Amino acid sequence: MARQGEAAGEVEALRGRVEQWRLTRARQGRMPEALWRAAVSAAQRYGVSHVARALGVGHAALKARTSAAHQPCPQAGAAGRPDGFVEVSAAQLLGPGPASSLVIEYVAREGSRLTLTVPASCQGFDVPALVAALRGP
Repeated sequence: MARQGEAAGEVEALRGRVEQWRLTRARQGRMPEALWRAAVSAAQRYGVSHVARALGVGHAALKARTSAAHQPCPQAGAAGRPDGFVEVSAAQLLGPGPASSLVIEYVAREGSRLTLTVPASCQGFDVPALVAALRGP
């Protein structure tokens, strides 16, 4: 486990990088994946709450990314297809963007939303099986 002074120094340095990005970006947009990876790495060592607060990023987003970094990829074909419609934008799959992840957004009938970022290392990710699992029995 890292010493408290070491943790403060590392998180402070990362906070400086995030602040520099915020000051120099041309327009509103998502934080670069390299900064997210550094934030996840720091959160794994020093805690999600501490890092999220220090960096000024969303606790839920950092927690989800940190949890996803520890979980193995789902197996393709693990569940049957849902009876509903699954929309996957060709622009999301084929367009330019970070090669390190796939973003999936699920909108339930009652209007609730869930956005997932799946690492590119999960080559056999089964979107219909995920939707079936989210919809439940």
